[in-house]
Amino acid sequence: MLQPVTIVAFGKIKEKHYVEAIAEYLKRLKIYTKVDVVELKAESFTEDNHAKIKNLEAERLRDFLSNRKSAIIYLLDERGQEYLSTELAEVWRKSDQPLVFVIGGSLGFSPEILSEFKNQLALSRLTMPHELVRVVLVEQLYRAATIVSGKTYHY
Repeated sequence: MLQPVTIVAFGKIKEKHYVEAIAEYLKRLKIYTKVDVVELKAESFTEDNHAKIKNLEAERLRDFLSNRKSAIIYLLDERGQEYLSTELAEVWRKSDQPLVFVIGGSLGFSPEILSEFKNQLALSRLTMPHELVRVVLVEQLYRAATIVSGKTYHY
C-alpha cells in the first residue's frame, strides 16, 4: 500500500463535471491508498486586496499544516518542479511519509508560503483554474498508483 495522501484546496468545487471527474479518480485510488480531500475556506477578493487575501489564506494553510509535521508537503505551483508520471510514481513509491499536495486559491500562494515550503510541484507550466488542477492531480495520483502496482493504465 502506498503512503496516504491529503489534498488540500481552497474552496469547494461547484461545477458538476469537475466533481464527477474527481470522484471517479478518488474511487479508483481507494484500492491503492487512502486519500483525504480537505477544503479550506477561500476568501473573496477585489482588485486591490490580493496580497491581503493571499496572506489570510497562508495563515489558514499554516494552521492546517501545523498538525502534519511528519508529512512531505508539496505546493502545486506552475513554477515548481515538473515530473514525468513515472517519476512522480517513483517519488511516491519511495516515500516513507504521508504526502500532502496543496492547491492554492484563485490568487495562488503568497511569496512567504512559497519560500517556507520548498517542495513545489508543477503539473504544467500553464496556469489552470484550481478546479481543473484538482482533476489533473487526482488523475496523476491514480496513474502513479497504477505504475507502482504494475497495472496497465499508463502507456
